[in-house]
Amino acid sequence: MMTELSSSKLMVSLVQTAMALPCFLLGLPSGVLADLFDKKRLLFITQLGSLSVCVLLLIFAFLDYLSAWPLLILTFALGSFNALSMAAWLSSTIQLAPTGQLSAAFALNSISPNVGRVIGPALAGLCIAFFGVTTLFASVSISFLLVLLLISSLKPVKREGFLPPERLWTGMMNGLRYIRHTQQQRVALRYVFMFDLSGCALWALLPLIAKNQLNLDANGYGLLLGSLGIGAIISATQLPNLLNRVSIRKLVVSSSVIYAGVMMCIPFIQNTLVVCCMLVVAGACWVGVNTSAGTVIQSTAAAWVRARVASIQLLVIMGAMALGAIIWGLVADHIALNYTFVVAGLCLISGVSVSGKQPLKMGSEADFSSVKAPEFQPILLEIGMDEGPVAVEIDYLVSPSGKQEFLKIAHNVGTIRRRNGALKWRVYRDLSQPDHYAERFIVRSWSEYLRQRERATQADKLDALKLKQYQFNPQGDTQRFVAVL
Repeated sequence: MMTELSSSKLMVSLVQTAMALPCFLLGLPSGVLADLFDKKRLLFITQLGSLSVCVLLLIFAFLDYLSAWPLLILTFALGSFNALSMAAWLSSTIQLAPTGQLSAAFALNSISPNVGRVIGPALAGLCIAFFGVTTLFASVSISFLLVLLLISSLKPVKREGFLPPERLWTGMMNGLRYIRHTQQQRVALRYVFMFDLSGCALWALLPLIAKNQLNLDANGYGLLLGSLGIGAIISATQLPNLLNRVSIRKLVVSSSVIYAGVMMCIPFIQNTLVVCCMLVVAGACWVGVNTSAGTVIQSTAAAWVRARVASIQLLVIMGAMALGAIIWGLVADHIALNYTFVVAGLCLISGVSVSGKQPLKMGSEADFSSVKAPEFQPILLEIGMDEGPVAVEIDYLVSPSGKQEFLKIAHNVGTIRRRNGALKWRVYRDLSQPDHYAERFIVRSWSEYLRQRERATQADKLDALKLKQYQFNPQGDTQRFVAVL
């Protein structure tokens, strides 16, 4: 649509930026909101906002007032409501999954948005080609109405736990801290960012391929998008089997290289049918990379932070696509379009190759299933929920022969403590008693300490039990201090 409203290559690529940038700006706050508050209410408000924007687009299109900048502004507004709802959608899917089916739900969660990102534009392009822009916006408005009716029929889910909700800023920092101390998530996000940053050149500049290289109209552009959609569907149906037979890292790297090769070849091909066949391959690879990495990210996230992790994943994807669209739009304005695709393909291969060689592995249910926090010694001092910081000290007795094993276990537990909320963590050795070690960590407040205990998963508990055997008194020798000055 933008190709008909403006001849600027930058304006064409900015449409993708207008849709992706809100996810970069609002993704993390939306994850905190989805983790802390009623998802049904959040989804209803955001879908109502999306409906309002679609109605405005429908009015502008019907009155023939739609120009380049109003289209960008309203696209940004629609992207904003979409960004605020996506984490809630993703975490709701996991919440509704039956016990034992969570791994399948993670895979479905990763497949659906990536396939939708491909099929949605394809269907929109076909609708514009055969029925016009007004019909497209009318259809989307009706779809949002149906979604609102569906949300209204859902039952609200009660929030677990007795503690008050986290504050927005604290929740955002806790989400970032969790990913910082989870290696698999960091590695997967690095792959996703490097792939999408360069790979989005195909999405951002595909309208120009259709118009300038293949001399296609709106119908032809819809055909190109449909080819990407077919590849996405093929990938979505075959990916679960591939994940069981091929390592995730091998699948991600090979799909990235194939996608880059296709992207570099497309601008030199004048035959529409050949381009469509290559776009089928590109659509399959795009979904393969983002879905495989997304499954790793979501399957290693605990329940208490799941929506925040999902929102950070979306933030990385959309941020990379928004930044990449601007970069490749500017590059295409200064060099030939075919050379732009070649540069983007080479950057993609280079980016994936420098993203690291660490393996990518899916998490198990022990990684995200919560356990009941153990009871601890009663406190004799009344303390408010917001008082702090709170320091926690645990004493250990370690023989010289068990020192290395103890430090290895303590290091793993320290990562868990920091991931679940500790601001600082250290293990100290007593200079006057060499066998005496003390673990000390600090949390922001008493409420954050109680939350840290609630956040433990089955995997966390297993590591904590290994460390507990070294305690002076396994039945309870943990000391808790609250700052007074």
